[in-house]
Amino acid sequence: MSTQNVQFSWGAGTATGIGSMPGEDAREVTRTVMGELDALPFLPELPARGPGADMIGRTLGMLVDLYARVEPSGWRFGDRPGRDTRRAWAWLREDLDALEEFTQGYEGSLKVQAVGPWTLAASVELHGGEAALSDPGACRDLTASLCEGLRQHIAEVGRRVPGAEVVLQLDEPSLTAVLQGRVRSASGYRSH
Repeated sequence: MSTQNVQFSWGAGTATGIGSMPGEDAREVTRTVMGELDALPFLPELPARGPGADMIGRTLGMLVDLYARVEPSGWRFGDRPGRDTRRAWAWLREDLDALEEFTQGYEGSLKVQAVGPWTLAASVELHGGEAALSDPGACRDLTASLCEGLRQHIAEVGRRVPGAEVVLQLDEPSLTAVLQGRVRSASGYRSH
């Protein structure tokens, strides 16, 4: 597909945000985003609220039938939704409530963002402490869960903001490390 023929609903030089914003007040930040970025506003992330509000935690909260918890070493898969998963769900609901409040009557593009499968697999640990990236089956399950979770998330945003054309941005900050095999193992003696 040639990118020369792609038509976007926003014009050239349109400003948007990557997602993460300072602060902890979802209503205030969403009001600011909607007031300043009228051509391509976005659903803000507020990582200052703590684990579950950061880009990794929020995306883990979107997974279907996979749950994670915070350990001293970082995010790790769990058997059932615990406190950290429920917190990620609650913050996402709060953010979506604020988005719905400040987009009444909005029509146009609306950007949502999530961590892509490679960064997520490099950032969450299996039960034994190794990155999910080390297990092809875990990567497959994680990607399938992420796809379904993103489908549901986009549908929810579309339901809450009926005039929106939802645009998905996948963030892959760890992609270079994944492709170069530089994701360290739990022991630190090897990499994936």
